Amino acid sequence: MFNFFVTVCCLFSSYLYVGLAAHRVSLVNEDDKDYNKNDNKVIILKNLFDFIFCVDIIANMFLSYDDK
Repeated sequence: MFNFFVTVCCLFSSYLYVGLAAHRVSLVNEDDKDYNKNDNKVIILKNLFDFIFCVDIIANMFLSYDDK
Protein backbone atom coordinates (compact mmCIF):
# COMPACT_ATOMS: atom_id res chain seq x y z
CA MET A 1 0.00 0.00 0.00
CA PHE A 2 2.86 2.36 0.80
CA ASN A 3 4.40 1.74 -2.63
CA PHE A 4 1.11 2.69 -4.27
CA PHE A 5 1.01 5.88 -2.17
CA VAL A 6 4.57 6.76 -3.21
CA THR A 7 3.70 6.11 -6.86
CA VAL A 8 0.72 8.45 -6.61
CA CYS A 9 2.95 11.07 -4.97
CA CYS A 10 5.42 10.69 -7.85
CA LEU A 11 2.60 11.31 -10.29
CA PHE A 12 1.35 14.40 -8.46
CA SER A 13 4.84 15.81 -7.96
CA SER A 14 5.56 15.37 -11.66
CA TYR A 15 2.41 17.35 -12.49
CA LEU A 16 3.42 19.96 -9.92
CA TYR A 17 6.84 20.50 -11.49
CA VAL A 18 5.42 20.51 -15.01
CA GLY A 19 2.87 23.11 -13.94
CA LEU A 20 5.58 25.23 -12.33
CA ALA A 21 7.67 25.06 -15.48
CA ALA A 22 4.74 25.74 -17.81
CA HIS A 23 3.69 28.83 -15.89
CA ARG A 24 7.30 29.88 -15.25
CA VAL A 25 6.76 29.98 -11.52
CA SER A 26 9.95 30.46 -9.61
CA LEU A 27 10.10 29.85 -5.89
CA VAL A 28 11.64 33.13 -4.81
CA ASN A 29 12.39 34.92 -1.56
CA GLU A 30 10.01 37.38 0.09
CA ASP A 31 12.46 40.19 -0.70
CA ASP A 32 11.75 39.80 -4.42
CA LYS A 33 9.11 42.16 -5.81
CA ASP A 34 7.43 39.32 -7.74
CA TYR A 35 6.89 37.26 -4.59
CA ASN A 36 3.43 35.75 -4.34
CA LYS A 37 1.96 34.52 -1.07
CA ASN A 38 0.55 31.48 -2.90
CA ASP A 39 4.11 30.28 -3.41
CA ASN A 40 4.13 29.24 0.26
CA LYS A 41 1.56 26.53 -0.53
CA VAL A 42 3.70 25.27 -3.40
CA ILE A 43 6.81 25.22 -1.21
CA ILE A 44 4.96 23.28 1.50
CA LEU A 45 3.67 20.80 -1.08
CA LYS A 46 7.15 20.41 -2.60
CA ASN A 47 8.67 19.81 0.85
CA LEU A 48 5.96 17.28 1.65
CA PHE A 49 6.75 15.31 -1.50
CA ASP A 50 10.48 15.49 -0.72
CA PHE A 51 9.82 14.14 2.79
CA ILE A 52 7.71 11.26 1.43
CA PHE A 53 10.43 10.35 -1.07
CA CYS A 54 13.09 10.44 1.66
CA VAL A 55 11.00 8.12 3.84
CA ASP A 56 10.62 5.79 0.84
CA ILE A 57 14.36 5.75 0.18
CA ILE A 58 15.15 5.03 3.84
CA ALA A 59 12.47 2.31 4.04
CA ASN A 60 13.80 0.66 0.89
CA MET A 61 17.34 0.83 2.28
CA PHE A 62 16.32 -0.98 5.48
CA LEU A 63 14.10 -3.52 3.71
CA SER A 64 16.69 -4.44 1.10
CA TYR A 65 19.53 -4.89 3.59
CA ASP A 66 20.86 -8.41 3.38
CA ASP A 67 22.79 -9.57 6.42
CA LYS A 68 25.24 -12.26 5.37
